[in-house]
Amino acid sequence: MANCAIVGINWGDEGKGRMVDYLTGQYDVVVRYQGGGNAGHTVINDMGKFALHLLPSGVFRPGVMNILGNGVALDCENLVTEMERIRAAGVSISPENLMVSHRASLLLPWHRELDALEEARLKDKMYGSTKQGIAPFYSDKYQKKTIQAGELLYPDRLMAHLQDLLEWKNLILQKVYGAKGHTMAEMTAWLETYAAQVRPYVADTGRYLRQAQAAGKAILFESALYAKMPEDMSEPLALAALDVAGAPAQARKLPHEGDSVLILGANGKSGVLCGWEAMKKVGPKGKVVGVVRNPKQVPGLMELGVYTDVIVADCTKPVEVMEAALAANDGKEYDLSICCVNIESCEMSAILPVRDDGLVYFFSMATSFTKAALGAEGIGKDVTMIIGNGYTKNHAQITLDVLRENPKLRKLFDEKYC
Repeated sequence: MANCAIVGINWGDEGKGRMVDYLTGQYDVVVRYQGGGNAGHTVINDMGKFALHLLPSGVFRPGVMNILGNGVALDCENLVTEMERIRAAGVSISPENLMVSHRASLLLPWHRELDALEEARLKDKMYGSTKQGIAPFYSDKYQKKTIQAGELLYPDRLMAHLQDLLEWKNLILQKVYGAKGHTMAEMTAWLETYAAQVRPYVADTGRYLRQAQAAGKAILFESALYAKMPEDMSEPLALAALDVAGAPAQARKLPHEGDSVLILGANGKSGVLCGWEAMKKVGPKGKVVGVVRNPKQVPGLMELGVYTDVIVADCTKPVEVMEAALAANDGKEYDLSICCVNIESCEMSAILPVRDDGLVYFFSMATSFTKAALGAEGIGKDVTMIIGNGYTKNHAQITLDVLRENPKLRKLFDEKYC
């Protein structure tokens, strides 16, 4: 059987995990070759329901070799925790069915800390990171300032390299962010607690894969983002929009002509793209109202032409949002709300202003299913809720077309995200 790659463009929630789990029975090797533990695959099988963040989905199949490739953000702490959880369900994990590339770079404790510190510094301009350290990790990886898994096999070299990196990272933590920094003792303890448990799995996976291919074994590659790059815009611009491709496509699909739409997180990438698509769909008889926390953002958003009105409210305060939102809609509840706010506890602010039988779409990865479901029940709101990015046909094309249709949005993305 030929090699196969499972790809998607929606940053998750589109069924790749289910497809990988289905196909793994037909393959000898399953490779997770990029990405980190901030997302993953959900697999449901006879042993239960599992959320895999780092482990390849083939780990449940006897006789399948699973590989974490050199492009993975190797978070040893989360990997060890995940392995323990899977083992507790009766799944065998050993070097006989799991290998870690010796060239994979380690995501270290300071990556998570830097992620949180930068989000705090940005305040209302924050990107909505999951704070798993992914962005700082890949920044270091491309600067060649990371520890590779193969170094775990050479303790003396590892300690010397770690000391050099620690001095550099502490300069950033202390001088830029005013943080405490880390000590060599703390980092050594972390390595001994977590990285030491990963060491037995480290191997030359490139050599293994070449030998497997030569032997005619079938190899399945899982987890990737795919979209054809357009010829009429730069790669950074296209990627900045495709980052949130699911949102504007749903904003085209869900509203109807004459509907009222409320968009929480109106100043972010997904918010403005949703606003443009919703404005087109609801037409002149409808309304699209954006919610922001910073009043300084209102004039710029109105200039973009993606909202009929923009209100100022804190999305973690449902009553405040509801009162401002209803005032902007002639006292009427909304037909649809779209939550693009990547901070916790915004569920009720998206639910409360929506009419019974209305729609609530949670694009935000910070959404809690429990808070949304129990919250709607608690206040007696009979609404339909969509949680997760959700796949919509042609969502990449829809998203890129927004930038083609609205020169002001394209200019905003070029200046702010490229």
